[in-house]
Amino acid sequence: MGKQLNKFVGLSNMIRCFVFDFDGTLILSNEIKRNCYLTVVADLPRGEEVILELLGGPPIGDRYALFSAFARRMAPIYGYPNPEDWGLSLAADYSRRAQEALLTCPERPGALAVLRALADAGASLYLSSGTPLNSLLPIVQGRRMNELFRGIYGGPISKPENLRAILAAETLNPADVVVVGDGIDDRDCATEIGCAFIAVSGGTLGFPPAALNDYHGFLENLDLEFSQ
Repeated sequence: MGKQLNKFVGLSNMIRCFVFDFDGTLILSNEIKRNCYLTVVADLPRGEEVILELLGGPPIGDRYALFSAFARRMAPIYGYPNPEDWGLSLAADYSRRAQEALLTCPERPGALAVLRALADAGASLYLSSGTPLNSLLPIVQGRRMNELFRGIYGGPISKPENLRAILAAETLNPADVVVVGDGIDDRDCATEIGCAFIAVSGGTLGFPPAALNDYHGFLENLDLEFSQ
């Protein structure tokens, strides 16, 4: 872990801002969310099969986009006359289940301690998730993590747009910001904007070499000097 993180320090010794993904990065929620998708359609013929196909295919978007695609495809088979309303209903069911589960699921080991240490050291912390903001906020607030972030960003705005907004709010250059995430979208976002990226294992990134499994030793390995 230290080798990877020290490489990022070499990009800039003026790093003051960290932008964290949420699901899978700070809380161990990826499998839980997948199971919630399956549960929503478990009673529908071929429901789980089609949801898994959509989840495993090219990126569709957030839960609304996914269930909209599911409803358009399956409504004629089930005889539902209004796919759009049905898709919204399925997404709402998913949101209720996911919110309840994610309020209490485990954090990635050491995540909260690292956030607190970075905040105490004077770093600017932001959350940027693909989860719709109206669903993300109650979970972050319910876990009492919101007080650690200067800003919380979610869908439907894209991660690159959110990152540009963060750079503007902090008046920083891309080289002064580190993105931390477990997704291909997090990596691609950092690359597009020109920020350093720290990979977290799991998620759509899988398990690349030197990806973090936990946050133990994270701050020590960064070895940055923060200004209060």
